[in-house]
Amino acid sequence: MLQAAILCVAMLAVPDGYHEAFAQGKATGRPVYVLLTMDDCPDCEKVKNVGTELVHSGSFTTVNVSRERRLGRRLLAGTRRVPQLLVYDDVRKGWRGSRVIGPADIHKLVDVVRRLRLMPRGNRPPLLVRPVSVVSPVGFSSGGSPLLKRLLERNRRPTGESEAGSQAHYATHFINSEQRGIGPHSCAVYLGGANVYLISGQPQTTLAEVAATVPRSLRGEAYQVYLIQSQRDWNDLPLFVLDEWSAYLAGAQVRADVGDPAATHNARHALEMMVYSFAVCQVAETRGGDYLPATKHLIRVMAERTSQVCQAVYQRQPEQYRRRCGAYVKTLRDSPDAAALRDYIRAVWGEDWTNNLLGF
Repeated sequence: MLQAAILCVAMLAVPDGYHEAFAQGKATGRPVYVLLTMDDCPDCEKVKNVGTELVHSGSFTTVNVSRERRLGRRLLAGTRRVPQLLVYDDVRKGWRGSRVIGPADIHKLVDVVRRLRLMPRGNRPPLLVRPVSVVSPVGFSSGGSPLLKRLLERNRRPTGESEAGSQAHYATHFINSEQRGIGPHSCAVYLGGANVYLISGQPQTTLAEVAATVPRSLRGEAYQVYLIQSQRDWNDLPLFVLDEWSAYLAGAQVRADVGDPAATHNARHALEMMVYSFAVCQVAETRGGDYLPATKHLIRVMAERTSQVCQAVYQRQPEQYRRRCGAYVKTLRDSPDAAALRDYIRAVWGEDWTNNLLGF
């Protein structure tokens, strides 16, 4: 883990610039960028000038792992490929970091940093997209799930699970948590592609208000756990619903891939989280706030992903899907107490989009 590497470096003989970068980051509250290179590395030449941009947004240092071998081993943490860019943020409980591997992904991250720096602060988009690099390639047999492979390749923490769907669920949470801490951001959602979606603030509402807004007919199986009991666990912050939504989407897709009948259970919870997320925007709409447009954008992306996952589950388990998920979708379309929510969804995300995706 990157935190472990930071804790151990004090015992090593390291370059002065390394200590100075973290001292500067601590004093300024800005990120620390550590570029790992090595001798005779053509790819390292492609990123040798990234520090000229990154120093405007934080402190920067380079570690040549060929020459600083003990420190290099610590920072590589079992990975082999260079160049790597380690990005650390001081988030009160200690330095937390992420790893970006390879010239292409490093330049993508630097481009995001550059664009944000050049934007007037009031105009900075609250929804960001950042690449998530492979940290430990995973081999799978032909019966494995491609999504689970992508998740485990990007997850640093053992899930403690052996069943594929549970591995996918918890790996998604762990990736989201790590990416959320780089900034830090209020919400990070990884949906299995090359990038993670990031929001840097919360809509102006609470989980308690969202719970009161969700129509009774649509509260479903997850309502008590995630909107009532989790108010204390999540500090009453609503965007953690999106974190759970992404985890249930991952579990549903992977279970569909491997033929697990529990895929419909995960798909049902994903649909419920989608409804709760619509309610987040509905209750926050009258409060304003800079972060509501980003939340709406991300919900659009996740709702479209939900449609894809539900189709995959339906193809594998049509009868179970109709019974567990189809009935819930029909309630969303027809229930009288959900009329205000349906009107809101059509008004915000558009009638064509709503009809094509949700059928009303």
